[in-house]
Amino acid sequence: MLRRTPLSRDRVLRAAVALADGSGIESLSMRNLAQDLGVVPMALYKHVANKDELLDGMIDVVVGEIDPPVPGVDWKRTVRLRILAARRMLGRHPWAALAIESRNTATPGVLAYLDSMVGVLRSGGFSTDLAHHVMHAMGSRILGFSQELFDEGMSRNPGVCLLRTVGQDAGVQVISAARPEWIFPFTGLQPDQFRKLVRLVAERGGDGIADGRPGRQWALDLADRVLLVAAYWRTNLTMRQIGPLFGVSHSAAHRVIDTLAPLLALAPVRKRPVEQIAIVDGTLVPTRDHRLAARSKNYRYSTNLQVAIDASTRLVIAVGEPQPGNRNDTIVYRTSGIAEKLDGRPVMADGGYRGNPEVIMPYRKPSDGSTLPDWKEALNVEHRTVRAGVEHALARMKCFKILRDYRRAAHTLADAASGIANLHNIILTG
Repeated sequence: MLRRTPLSRDRVLRAAVALADGSGIESLSMRNLAQDLGVVPMALYKHVANKDELLDGMIDVVVGEIDPPVPGVDWKRTVRLRILAARRMLGRHPWAALAIESRNTATPGVLAYLDSMVGVLRSGGFSTDLAHHVMHAMGSRILGFSQELFDEGMSRNPGVCLLRTVGQDAGVQVISAARPEWIFPFTGLQPDQFRKLVRLVAERGGDGIADGRPGRQWALDLADRVLLVAAYWRTNLTMRQIGPLFGVSHSAAHRVIDTLAPLLALAPVRKRPVEQIAIVDGTLVPTRDHRLAARSKNYRYSTNLQVAIDASTRLVIAVGEPQPGNRNDTIVYRTSGIAEKLDGRPVMADGGYRGNPEVIMPYRKPSDGSTLPDWKEALNVEHRTVRAGVEHALARMKCFKILRDYRRAAHTLADAASGIANLHNIILTG
């Protein structure tokens, strides 16, 4: 009988790289990866917390393929050889350039590579300041690619090609909903799902919203405006970056997001079965606006966002009003309004919701140090298994990077979170 190769983080990451190389980065999902490895999807979460951690690890794997500096070679030749090695790596992994550019922060492997390049420059006689200027001047070229040199011909799928430098062609629209290949990489939605979203926004009056400037019409049609909002949430680019991608100014991008984001919000479910079980949990959203955010246990100014899902469908059914991040779930469950939204139905949560007697929580160990009876332990195991669904939903929602560093005014976070919950549901239901 053949023994199955044990699953490890390295094996998971290398299998993910092989999947992205063979089928494109757009085919990468936990389900597809688990199928390739011959395991259930849940087994992967023991090695990577979510898809973003998986992508970070994949980047580190491929960056690790770049040849190290050759001792005794002058700095010019060393820099050239390493950049050419990086180019060869990108040739083997066409998805890697976009993946590297899409990260909000550099991965450990990228940081180690950049640090080694600084070391090469310093050993070649460059001062600290001059080495710093050289690294900035080289930009992405230090990693073997130049943004303006990547075009659709360099990838099997034009939707995963690297964009030209933002702002390089001011007034020229780079991304458009008219080209379906752009939709998935920038929204996570399939084209038919995106069309469903545009129809929903139109039904809610999206076509009737004026630009806000007398006598001026929107430069973008409704589908492109919806795509701009979803792409902004997904990538968390700045307004000065997202605007030129759609051929509009950063102020126009602001107006699109301000006017359209509320129309993408999650609609309350009108009818729910009495026996429907909801699962609720909170997550900290790093938030720049200190009028609402507070320093929390993640050592950052954050807001506490409460999210509830249906236990059977895993769809998000309610999102609370964001509250200061230094408030615990017990309090925020009541003050965020999510308790009222879930009123009248069974609600499950972890032990952090004590003080809310209507919430079903796991049994606590006795204060005298004795163990729980077997039947209570069994119920706790079942409780954890069911409750994991909301943690997975929060992880999927945080694939929209705006929930990792919210830069806009705090009062807009509720609409953004509700809209992302709606996109999450559309993606999940197919």
